[in-house]
Amino acid sequence: MKKLLKVIIGVLIILIVSLCVLMYMTGPTDSKDNTNIVLNVGKNDTYSTLGSVLYEKGLVRSELIYKVYVKLFLRESHLEIGEYNLNKTMGLDEIFEILRKGNNYNPDVIRITFKEGLNARSIARLIANNTNNSYEDIIRLLEDKTFARKMIDEYWFLDSSILDAKIYYPLEGYLFPDTYEFLNRDVKTETIIRTLLSEFGEKIKPYKEEIDKSKFTLNEIVILASIAELESLPGSDRRGVVGVFVNRIENNISLGSDMTAYYAYKLDDIRKGLTLQEFQSCTSPYNTRCNSKMGLPVGAISNPGFDSIIGAIEYENKGYLYFVADCNGKTYFAKSYSEFESTIRNLRNQGLWCEVSAWRNKKESYFSKCSYYDGWWNWFSYSLY
Repeated sequence: MKKLLKVIIGVLIILIVSLCVLMYMTGPTDSKDNTNIVLNVGKNDTYSTLGSVLYEKGLVRSELIYKVYVKLFLRESHLEIGEYNLNKTMGLDEIFEILRKGNNYNPDVIRITFKEGLNARSIARLIANNTNNSYEDIIRLLEDKTFARKMIDEYWFLDSSILDAKIYYPLEGYLFPDTYEFLNRDVKTETIIRTLLSEFGEKIKPYKEEIDKSKFTLNEIVILASIAELESLPGSDRRGVVGVFVNRIENNISLGSDMTAYYAYKLDDIRKGLTLQEFQSCTSPYNTRCNSKMGLPVGAISNPGFDSIIGAIEYENKGYLYFVADCNGKTYFAKSYSEFESTIRNLRNQGLWCEVSAWRNKKESYFSKCSYYDGWWNWFSYSLY
């Protein structure tokens, strides 16, 4: 009985001492110093990643204890983006409560939505319209090969293939489309670009093993995805669409993508159109409408969304050379031109063949038609800003 009592007392002492240590390690680092310390919380921050920042600012005693505490006791994962005023008289519980409630909400926070399929110029216009950066300065940065080299050193998914002298914008294809929040209009363009690149890395990281096993490099996958993004209807079979492009490459047939021709001429308003001579011109390494241009264009022609990227990673090549989408976005594939024509006739008979252009959403996308045959696209997407 006495031994059991000693064990119980020993356990209690250990628990009390442990609790005291925990309270000390997670309590205020200086109960007398209420000097204001600013903490900026961004879109990609988590409670775990904030540990090193809080430690550097002297708001926690141990980064290790902080991380253990987060894992053991923190049940709320939500973080409000913004600028927070903290001080050393606050313990971890108080700091967490402030971060959860977001009571230091910054009304100057800006939100920018980058839609799937925008090219670098459209992205530059969006940034210029929502921040204090000029369009000209943004474009210069996106064209800057020196800046691109710096990004290659920092991001694992970028390599020297994006530095080809004929590529308009080295980071085209890697600026991941999504809605982002930034502290205010004074945010630097470089900060925005880094945020988009970081998001790209996070999205494709789970697929790194698949990418490594692919017959295509990551940059080639991004190029394929960028074409599929513009040459596909929303909700269409991206794996199958990319499979058609891959099959055409393997059969030494030009991709014949109109969208690569528009990009080659830097023509954002494609309603202005190109002449047949311009379409068939072989002067640009981007233009796959050139009959002698086999394989992929020199670089990406848009910044594709997640579905297109996954479609390019996990493409399905079933021997198709043509595809067409009906008015509902359903995609039909064909191995021969006669089969392709038959599909179109059936769609027309069923009233599913789209011939009328329509606004999908004001200032967002302009849609028309829906077929790809023999290298010609009758469907296109155009973003207005």
